[in-house]
Amino acid sequence: MNELKDRIHCAFEALPELLRDYRSRPGQRVMASETAGALISGGISIIEAPTGIGKTLGYLIPGIIAAVKRRRRLIVSTATVALQEQIRNKDYPVAARAAAAAGVSSSVAVLKGRERYVCPVRLDHRSANGDLFESGDAVFPIMRAALEAGAWDGDRDHWNSPIDEKEWRAVNNQRGSCLGRRCPQRQRCPAVLAREAASSATVVVASHDLVLSSLAKLPDSVFGRFEENFYVFDEGHGLPAKAIASCAHEADVDERLANEAAAVVERSGMAILLPAVKTAARAAAHAIRAVKDQFEERAPGGMLRFPFGRLPPEFAALERVIVPPLERLEALVLQTAEVMGEDATASPLTAHAAAMVAGAAERLSKVISAWRAFFGEEGPARWIERDGARWRIHASPFSAAGILDDLLWRRTQGAVITSATLTSCGGFDHALSELGLSQRDGVRTVKLPSPFDWSSRASIVVPRRCPAPSEEDLHSDAVVDEIVRALAEDRGGVLALFASARQMKRVRSSIPQAWSDHVIVQGDAPVPEIVRRHMARVDAGLPSAILGLSSFYEGIDLPGRYLTTVIVAKIPFPPPDEPLVAAASEHLAAMGLDAFSLLHLPIAGLRLAQAAGRLLRREDDWGEIRILDRRLVERAYGRRLAAGLPAQVRHV
Repeated sequence: MNELKDRIHCAFEALPELLRDYRSRPGQRVMASETAGALISGGISIIEAPTGIGKTLGYLIPGIIAAVKRRRRLIVSTATVALQEQIRNKDYPVAARAAAAAGVSSSVAVLKGRERYVCPVRLDHRSANGDLFESGDAVFPIMRAALEAGAWDGDRDHWNSPIDEKEWRAVNNQRGSCLGRRCPQRQRCPAVLAREAASSATVVVASHDLVLSSLAKLPDSVFGRFEENFYVFDEGHGLPAKAIASCAHEADVDERLANEAAAVVERSGMAILLPAVKTAARAAAHAIRAVKDQFEERAPGGMLRFPFGRLPPEFAALERVIVPPLERLEALVLQTAEVMGEDATASPLTAHAAAMVAGAAERLSKVISAWRAFFGEEGPARWIERDGARWRIHASPFSAAGILDDLLWRRTQGAVITSATLTSCGGFDHALSELGLSQRDGVRTVKLPSPFDWSSRASIVVPRRCPAPSEEDLHSDAVVDEIVRALAEDRGGVLALFASARQMKRVRSSIPQAWSDHVIVQGDAPVPEIVRRHMARVDAGLPSAILGLSSFYEGIDLPGRYLTTVIVAKIPFPPPDEPLVAAASEHLAAMGLDAFSLLHLPIAGLRLAQAAGRLLRREDDWGEIRILDRRLVERAYGRRLAAGLPAQVRHV
């Protein structure tokens, strides 16, 4: 251990030579020490590292050195592709050079889900047979040429311009349509090459989704044997939601699924099974329509959640209506795919046709799995909802604790969970519960202090005369006034955060016309474009405000004058009728526990802390956070929420 500490110390001493503006931060050194301790001891550490700490280097440098010296791999798991690319292109090169200065060499690979890589078979087919006069198809021959020339590695995020989602789905790698070892293009498949590169890398950067799904497939995980790896979960606050999503099932109740499966088989030219497939598709489509009629009759409001996941008899009876016809259709399509797969290497056209039929079988399989989960044993949250004319079924766990314990914590040989915001209401209790670690001995929790001087650089204010959120119209008018005031003062950019889409839309429609061109709202454009427009306005000396919902509480980086005022419309409690929140609440109540104190309040506290974290992104940033909800200072629970904020709340 002493040798390891010496090497880590040596690596950090090299940083001033590697980074021109590097400043040693005590918090970063503590982060490194905690990371090394957790990995070498085989323990678990949860580390809140606020913006400015230098978190990534704080875990990468000790992680690389510990992995090499213990003959392990370091798996760095993140919630976003953006952070994966940042680690590979910006942070890892510095960490690797620092480790090299301490006598430790390493390599890195980024591994993504197969859907983010192009499929050469599908790309070849679309390039050769697509209509070059159709929008989007013209790009496919260019992609194929770049792939063949080695100018592009087949990673969607490395293409030289944004790719429309519909276009990408026409050529990307999909599990259901993948021919595996029978594929004639396997040796140049970007997904296969990425996995081969990851198998020999010291550091593998991947998404939470891929790590969780791969661990569920042990011993066939793309990351190899569990005990051969150290794990760092960056953006760790998002890990519970990703774990829930990995075990959730949903499916559209749409007869087009059956019709499209029959159409794919017909286009494949496999005539021998086509009559049986068409007959089965008609039966499945009829069954789907019958179920939709039942949903319309029994859920006229367009949404129905089943308390404790218990389906009433009239819904449970639908299993016999919908599942057998879908299973019959799936079996026939799968049989067609198997026959065609045997000849997949005959020609590119045959390979593509086989892949398309296999994809149709996979889509049917996923829908059948969703229906089986929907009709399965009690326990998960279950609900149906209508989105326009389309119904959708859902079956999902409402807690990640058991999932993460089974996949990770029972087997871990060293793990770190870190994020800029992990505490809620000033403590780790909620994070430990959500992560499934509250009952596990030996888990270390560390809250590093912010390197920014919040007391002198920022203020958090609750206006004394602001109407209560329950007075919806008056409160929304007050939010409008606050936004207009901030725009008129023109001290810098404004970010207004809302807990409900309804209020955000009302506020937008009430912005005076003189200021409406200075406001951009979530949904007007993709997030990067919203940020780009906002920054361009500020650069031009114009007032600018962004209005956003929950996803804007985190991940938005607007330093300096790009953001000097954060307006939080009201305490961001989760909607009580949100299905997973409602399911978790009723289970807590059934155990005699207070769902508001144990669930709703901690969720609001975490979101409020994330909202505050938007303001100071650099040491010289400054500004004001205005929370338009007097409950923060007038209710007893408000003191718990305020305890999790980075500065004292003033009521003025």
